[in-house]
Amino acid sequence: MIDPIVHVCLLHGLRSSLKIGLKFCLRPWPVGGNNKDKRFMPTAGRLAGAVFLALYGWYIAGIAIPYFPEANAPGYLIPLCAALGVFFGWRMLGRHAGLGYQAAIGQGLTVGLVFGFSVLFVMGFMQMISKAMRHHYDGPMEALLGSFTEAGVIALYFASINIIASILIGGVLCAWGTEYFAKRYP
Repeated sequence: MIDPIVHVCLLHGLRSSLKIGLKFCLRPWPVGGNNKDKRFMPTAGRLAGAVFLALYGWYIAGIAIPYFPEANAPGYLIPLCAALGVFFGWRMLGRHAGLGYQAAIGQGLTVGLVFGFSVLFVMGFMQMISKAMRHHYDGPMEALLGSFTEAGVIALYFASINIIASILIGGVLCAWGTEYFAKRYP
């Protein structure tokens, strides 16, 4: 039996959520001048960021292959890096393009770090899934923690100055290229 006070609080929360949802869904479509609608529009900066970071991801995957044990990288490494490059180039670099070359340095370093950690997390998650299919973990919580452990083990393979410098310097170069195209073709 649910406590009546909890029941009333749940109903009130549900009613408030429905009100907010209906207000959002039934609002009129904004016509002109709304700056929020421009965040989804394709621009030259977004396209340049996506292309540059896709090439950057392909390059990083290529130089990372020898660092795997026995140079045996997973087959999904190059498509994963290219896809994450397109995503982060469009969403992060492209969105903030046009703020200047000094801001692009910060954006490039941020995107490089986010890209690197995202690749490590996805690879750790895929490794965890393959181990979970062989019943290596006792429960779902242990498997979830195992994905972070696997990402840490994979990160130790890449603890090289060549990989780290390539990630950071490449991120800044991609941000500068994106900034150039964003300023040249607004």
